[in-house]
Amino acid sequence: MQIEDIANVINFSRILEHGWIRTAHWYPVIDSTNSHLRRELGSWDSNSVNSAGIAQPSRLELPWLIVADQQTSGRGRGEHTWWSPEGCLMSSIAVHAHPEHARWLPYLVAIAIAQTIDSTLGSGERCKIKWPNDIFVDDRKIAGVLIEQLTSQARPIWIIGSGINVDVDFASAPASIQLRAVSMSSLLESVLSVPIAWQASTRDERLTATLTTFIFNLYDQLLLADRAPKAWYAEWTNRCYLRGKPIEAIVSGWEANISENPPLGLNVGICLGLDVDGQLLIQHESGSIGRIVTGSVRII
Repeated sequence: MQIEDIANVINFSRILEHGWIRTAHWYPVIDSTNSHLRRELGSWDSNSVNSAGIAQPSRLELPWLIVADQQTSGRGRGEHTWWSPEGCLMSSIAVHAHPEHARWLPYLVAIAIAQTIDSTLGSGERCKIKWPNDIFVDDRKIAGVLIEQLTSQARPIWIIGSGINVDVDFASAPASIQLRAVSMSSLLESVLSVPIAWQASTRDERLTATLTTFIFNLYDQLLLADRAPKAWYAEWTNRCYLRGKPIEAIVSGWEANISENPPLGLNVGICLGLDVDGQLLIQHESGSIGRIVTGSVRII
């Protein structure tokens, strides 16, 4: 187990005692946690070979967690960027995922984040998940997920990137972000009974508590997926932000449709939620139903 540069800001003791995370690094400023892990893993191997040709364990072990206080080039899906100020919990985890886990990782991670935020807000299932990778509260974005695969290793590695608005001051944010984003701290300002632990904590303690809860929740989701690979479906469906809403989808991949095969590109219809394979269902004006595998969606 390796730990570097974390004592001054984040207290990782409970995470490391838990035993799942094996390597952890913290950075005050970084370009992107996902990009940094990709670079580091590009020259990393889980085993090195000594002069006698005998495999030796690497000094770094997976899962590998990195956390940053600020990102200068935070990334989202596609060409999207992620505004990454202080108070936003920005982390990436590199894991060797079971093939079944890899397929469901976006859904498992989103649920783990939603559970983490809800446990602090103390208001049931308040977080909703917008397919494929955003978490919303009261129609405002509070977290996002970016999952990437690194295939240059003997075993594929998945990088789970996430950003959670824990204690963010949006006063200096671009106007568009101020209108559509929210943080846990601002949501708690509007409740009658703010948790005492939150009131008495510093920003770094709030980041630590949120990260710790997220790691534990994600580990639990992965364990549950071992026993029941599609156990995520019921909770994800309950949290589906788009279901019943009119949407515009720029589609880059379809599965075989229930009735007819609409073209790739711009599609408009009513979101019917997800199917059990994680594909977004859209009902067109004609009544045909398509299953979106990949693409981007906005409410109209």
